[in-house]
Amino acid sequence: MLIASDDFYVLGILTPNLHRLGVKAQSSTLKCDTSYTNTTCFETFAFPQIADIKIIEKIVAKAEELNQYRTQQMESKQWGITTFYNKLYNEPSSRLYKLHQQLDKLVMDAYKSQLTLNLELAKKEKEGIKIVGSWSPN
Repeated sequence: MLIASDDFYVLGILTPNLHRLGVKAQSSTLKCDTSYTNTTCFETFAFPQIADIKIIEKIVAKAEELNQYRTQQMESKQWGITTFYNKLYNEPSSRLYKLHQQLDKLVMDAYKSQLTLNLELAKKEKEGIKIVGSWSPN
């Protein structure tokens, strides 16, 4: 499945292992292959709703860095993305591996921020304080 977006935040959220784990849990299989569908994998995936723009900016910057590195390396080596990942993704000393580890951590930080916010709002709601979402209250 192709997800077309020029937003590096989307790339940053969908690239890490966290999304792959969600896909594994939600997807169907054909033989032993995972079947990524928009209705079961993409539309049900919870993007973090965070107020901290600094976390978003870090995810965007790391996703851009990853994309630039991949593009440059694939062009210089004349490799497709599958060959590139098969050769370097699981190699801890590779820059690709390190960039993915850094992006994974940033995305996990975003979800921790989301959890903290959710717990704060749940506490306020339990105390009887009305919670207004980011959408228009009207």
